[in-house]
Amino acid sequence: MIRELVQKALDFCIEKNTCLKNREDVVNMLLLEDNWVHSTFRYALGRNICEYLGIYCGELEEIYLTGSTLDNRAGFTSDVDLVVKVRGDSRALIDTLRRLDSDIMIYYRSLLGERVREMRRILDAEFVPLRGDESFVKKKRRLFHPPLLIWRRNFNSNSV
Repeated sequence: MIRELVQKALDFCIEKNTCLKNREDVVNMLLLEDNWVHSTFRYALGRNICEYLGIYCGELEEIYLTGSTLDNRAGFTSDVDLVVKVRGDSRALIDTLRRLDSDIMIYYRSLLGERVREMRRILDAEFVPLRGDESFVKKKRRLFHPPLLIWRRNFNSNSV
């Protein structure tokens, strides 16, 4: 499953840039520290994770993407910054994200090798309770980009 999540993210990069012909090209651009490829890869990885979580985690309501990915300045050790709006207890979701993060890091290291050896995680999720207001969006505004809604229950065709 992790392999498919990562490979779908690599394929998304190919779809978005016609200069990239295959997954190997994407990995080479990641190794060359191309910020656009790193950011696009992380965006797609975040979306893929959301689709997966939406199927299995009923307490999940919305997920927003923030940080360097939105600014197209992600690099080797950039994480995928997520703001996760949840209904009720989120302990099971937190455990699921920790396992996903660990497994994705293993695969990410296998792709990029020693360059990311010191990296401890690729997912950075902040959990906020469902309140009905969007005050957290104002608090999370970055210099250039506000958080981007990338998944909402009953918004995507894959959600329950």
